[in-house]
Amino acid sequence: MNRIQLLDQATANKIAAGEVVTRPSSVIKELVENAIDAGATSIYVEIKNGGMKEIYVSDNGGGIHPDDMALAFRRHATGKTRPGDEMFGLSSLGFRGEALSSIAAVSRVKMVSRMRGAETGQGIELEGGEVVRQYPIGCPEGTGIYVNDLFYNTPARLKYIKSIGAESASCADGVGRLILAYPEISIRYSNNGSPLYHSPGTCLADAILAVYGKEIYDNLIPVQYDGKGLRVTGYIGNGTISRRNRSFQTTIVNGRVVRSAKISNAVSTAFSERMMIGKFPFYVLSLTVKQERMDANVHPQKTEIKLLDEDAILAELVSAVESALSPKSDLRRLTLPQKTPKEQDSLASVSEKTEIPEEYKRMADDFAGEIAMPAFPKKGGFRVKDAPDASLDFSPIQMPSQPLKERMEKEPVEQPKESQAKPAFSQGVPMVADQLSLPVDHPRAAGSLPVDLRIIGQAFATYLLVQSGESLMIIDQHAAHERLNYDRYLAQMERQQVISQPLLAPCVVTMAVEEVQLVLDHKDIFLSMGFDLDTFGLGAIAIRAVPSVFSGLDLHAAFLDMVEQFRSLGKASPLAVVRDRIVRACCRMSIKAGQPLGHEEIAQILQMLKTTPKLTCPHGRPIVMIIAKGDLEKNFKRIQ
Repeated sequence: MNRIQLLDQATANKIAAGEVVTRPSSVIKELVENAIDAGATSIYVEIKNGGMKEIYVSDNGGGIHPDDMALAFRRHATGKTRPGDEMFGLSSLGFRGEALSSIAAVSRVKMVSRMRGAETGQGIELEGGEVVRQYPIGCPEGTGIYVNDLFYNTPARLKYIKSIGAESASCADGVGRLILAYPEISIRYSNNGSPLYHSPGTCLADAILAVYGKEIYDNLIPVQYDGKGLRVTGYIGNGTISRRNRSFQTTIVNGRVVRSAKISNAVSTAFSERMMIGKFPFYVLSLTVKQERMDANVHPQKTEIKLLDEDAILAELVSAVESALSPKSDLRRLTLPQKTPKEQDSLASVSEKTEIPEEYKRMADDFAGEIAMPAFPKKGGFRVKDAPDASLDFSPIQMPSQPLKERMEKEPVEQPKESQAKPAFSQGVPMVADQLSLPVDHPRAAGSLPVDLRIIGQAFATYLLVQSGESLMIIDQHAAHERLNYDRYLAQMERQQVISQPLLAPCVVTMAVEEVQLVLDHKDIFLSMGFDLDTFGLGAIAIRAVPSVFSGLDLHAAFLDMVEQFRSLGKASPLAVVRDRIVRACCRMSIKAGQPLGHEEIAQILQMLKTTPKLTCPHGRPIVMIIAKGDLEKNFKRIQ
């Protein structure tokens, strides 16, 4: 039987290093956090060979006292925590005193430091956690530390290290998140002598520009929220810069970069219906809670935290993000790619070499003779000689102040004679006014679309073309109508006036006894959603009426899915339970792509879109794309 014995310091440090120092990026994190705790305003980080050969971190912080240089590498030696301090309420990033000892235990370390106001600095070198030498040295104020040959004395750890490229990427990601967490500190980062990041130390927007570049910077939405127990600042991205993973999400709580699936899910909840399934929003959010309501001492690397009143904080976070989002943030701007000078030269050379055939020239002359087109048309626009159809009027359209259906009931509309030509975009196509008769029956956010809209027409029987000021708006007619149908049902649910459709015969759904009881316990919610149901024997439910949007669906399967949703979600809102089914139903009953629309149908869609709170379909697809006039002029070389 083995007797219990106390481990020696070197063995204990190596064990601690296995928790704190897992790869080069974790070393950088600990050293940069030490620099931040030391009051640094400028930090420089450099790595070589993915950080395995060398990591160098220097700062202009307060420095270390010469007498404390060796002590700093002892386990549980720290200047940030004092005996008797509570773990709740800690404000410093470090507090255990394990980082330097763990790093030194598995590498060769050299550190120089000079306190502010001191004449000289002090240097120290260690191998495997043992001090090799200590000496006075001339150096700038602050601290610089070299970490060489990481895991040189623990070869078993090397098999868990990934490629040089993967480790370099991990280091860059870690430094980038520290830049975002402390935008007021100037941080520079280099890899093998090549500068990658240089944050100016000014504000968060500039830090995001330094880390992610202009594409992300141009699509940011600011967040500013002050609640009862939570303060939120930072930026979220619009749907243009969403990703298929959470790599573009940075969560900062009281200055600590943390991983939190619950916080990420809360932000995704706020983006509900604005983000496609499988996509995750970009965000850099800094959450501030009272220090005593957060415990950072739950993970060796301090990348996880525990919050008191977590549910209340997450609910406030959802409100904070939702308040920052608006219909204008749903608009997607299309930037037309411009040809490079090389491509332009290539086109020009082809044009110069290509001779136009004589027959094409004669055809062009004949065509010019058929059409009378002034070089500078008057205000009324171009006039086509002997135009067969004079009914096309592209003058600006006055948008109706009330829904089209109400105006049609009050004002008789003169029906065109059969001999009259129909608009080009609705010729030979049955009108779909019945599909569009959706009353705007709920108060919603105003200003979703601009007021100055001029209908141009329809492209590919799928996209509505509308001019607004100096922009061309392209609207997906199916996505738009789907959003309008969905909003109508939500409004009915809010007022508990959902239109129900009685069934010719009750639909009996057999289920377990506990599931029947679950339905009965939430019967009021089912009633508010438009269901009429009751028990049918011991293990079945009889459904006598369903929401009108459910017509045509497999009712048996849909109801069982909803019961399962209740079971999994627990205390859930009616919408959370029925949402997926409603979305499918609204998609099925909406105008389809390839369905031509007339002028009045387009006008009615636009009128109703002006009141919708979101310009995305319930699946998260964008409804409106915008092309600026300036982008068109640049591509046509009208402007440079």
